[in-house]
Amino acid sequence: VRGGKARRNLQLLHELKLHTKAVRHDAGWIPLADPFKGESTYTTEFLKHSCGVRQPIGSDQGVLQSVEPFINNKSRSNTFNDPINEVSEVMLILMIQQRINPTLKNGMFNQINKPDEYRAQPGDMDLNTMYSTEYTDKLMQKVNAIKPTERRMIDAKFQAETTYRGDYRKWPGSKPPSMRAQSGYEPPVHLS
Repeated sequence: VRGGKARRNLQLLHELKLHTKAVRHDAGWIPLADPFKGESTYTTEFLKHSCGVRQPIGSDQGVLQSVEPFINNKSRSNTFNDPINEVSEVMLILMIQQRINPTLKNGMFNQINKPDEYRAQPGDMDLNTMYSTEYTDKLMQKVNAIKPTERRMIDAKFQAETTYRGDYRKWPGSKPPSMRAQSGYEPPVHLS
């Protein structure tokens, strides 16, 4: 690799710069030669500029009011101008509903909120369901069980001899010698 040593030297130099700190010597407190006056640069060098009072940008005409309501609006044809005299809330809601859905009659509003009354149906109750009247029997064959049909008990005595115990043969052999080199070092007698 070209420049491998140079790159490594630059990296070491960079790491050295990161870990070095500036050495500071404590010189102690040095009092100022002139006494402190309490003035800042802002108070001594600030230049005051005179500005006039800002005038409002509003027009001189005042409030502009149209002659007719919604004159420039597309919904002018859809709006209705109903005089609202002392009308109850129920009647007001009914009027709005009639505007939205003209098919509603005057008495429909009161019927919407009322629960339905029970009315007995004419005739006697049959008590026959669709299942009992329209059900047709289907012939099916009996499904045989998948599990074995019979399990025979063996009357033999339990033998605790496993395959490992019964068939295991110990092979002749010895432990292989260690391949690690033996150290010939012996510590000096006077150190121990």
